[in-house]
Amino acid sequence: MKVPLKQIGFWLGIGLALTLLILGLWFFVFAPNFGQERLQVVSSRLKETHPRSLVSTVEGVYSFVFPYDFLPLKTDWVKVFSRMSKGQSTDWDSELVQVLEIAELLGLNLSANMNFAVIQVQARAGFDFEKAPIKGEWILDDQGGIMRIHFPAPTFTGLIFLDQQRAGTPFPELFVTPGRWTQALKRLLPRIQVLIEKRGLLQDARDHGRLMFNELFRLAGMGRFELVFSPSVPEDEPL
Repeated sequence: MKVPLKQIGFWLGIGLALTLLILGLWFFVFAPNFGQERLQVVSSRLKETHPRSLVSTVEGVYSFVFPYDFLPLKTDWVKVFSRMSKGQSTDWDSELVQVLEIAELLGLNLSANMNFAVIQVQARAGFDFEKAPIKGEWILDDQGGIMRIHFPAPTFTGLIFLDQQRAGTPFPELFVTPGRWTQALKRLLPRIQVLIEKRGLLQDARDHGRLMFNELFRLAGMGRFELVFSPSVPEDEPL
C-alpha cells in the first residue's frame, strides 16, 4: 500500500512541530524551573551548615607594625603642623593626626625610632548571603540555555586580634590598659581591613569560592551553569 507523499509530509510536519513544542517547553519552562530548584537545594544546604549565612572560604594571619604600616614612608610633621596652625590642613593631614592620637592611646612616642607596636590579626573572608542572597537567571544561548548564578562580592566574615604574648611572638610588650588597647584597635580596624584587602584576601576568597560553589552545584545535579561574582567595592586608600 502506497502512502501519498502529501500525507507523509503532513505527519512529518506534525512530528516536527511536536518536537519543537517539547523542546520549547523544556527550554522555557522545565529547564529554568529545574535550575531554580537546584539553586534552592544548594542555598538550603548552605543555610543549614552556616546558620548566620556567613560562608568563609579563606583565612589568614597578618602582622602590622604600628605606626609604620599606617604612615607614608616620609612624613614631614613640621609641614603638617604648620598647615594646621594656618588653617590650611588637608584631609591627609587629619589622617596623620589620627595616627598620632592612636599612638598616644598606645603610649608610643613616635620620635623614638624603635617605639612601635605589632598588631596581629586572624582574618576570614567569604560571602554574606543574608545581606545578598544567591540569585539565578535562565539565559538562552546557542546551546539552548544556561543558568547564570549571581553571587555577592566577597567580604570579611571574621576579624580576630591575636594576643601577642599568647601567640608566642618575640615583639616588645605594650604596657597599655585593655580599654586603651580596644579603643586603638577600633580606630585602626578600617585601615587594617584595607591593608588586608590589598594583600589579596578578598580575591583569594572569590577564587576559593568559585571552586567550592562550582563543585556544590555540580554535585546538586545542576546542568549547564556559570557563576558571576559582583565586583568588590574598593575601600578608601589607607595611610
